[in-house]
Amino acid sequence: MVTQPHQNHSQRKGVSMNKEMTFRKLPVEIQAVQYTRRFLWPEWLQDRVSQGTVKVFGTGKFADPTEPCYCLIDTLEGTHSCDEGDWIIQGVKGELYPCKDEIFKLTYEQVYEARPA
Repeated sequence: MVTQPHQNHSQRKGVSMNKEMTFRKLPVEIQAVQYTRRFLWPEWLQDRVSQGTVKVFGTGKFADPTEPCYCLIDTLEGTHSCDEGDWIIQGVKGELYPCKDEIFKLTYEQVYEARPA
């Protein structure tokens, strides 16, 4: 019996795997909060601060307003910095990652406001 070398579907159709292609993000809903000095954070962010996977600096009523306000977020890709005004996103699997405000505004639209628990 003679067997043919394995070819995946795209190779059989004549599509090169090295060809640049265009993709669109799937329409999924995420949770997000804009990072500020105030402690008006959702419970999921407060939990991560308590767990130590988000480390905050320059926040709270006793923080020096002349000092930078930022946080460090343990993400799936390592630790990333989030500056005041950036967004902290909780992804579809509960993962956290920062996003610059200008990118957030280009990528996301508000679906509805969260209701207080």
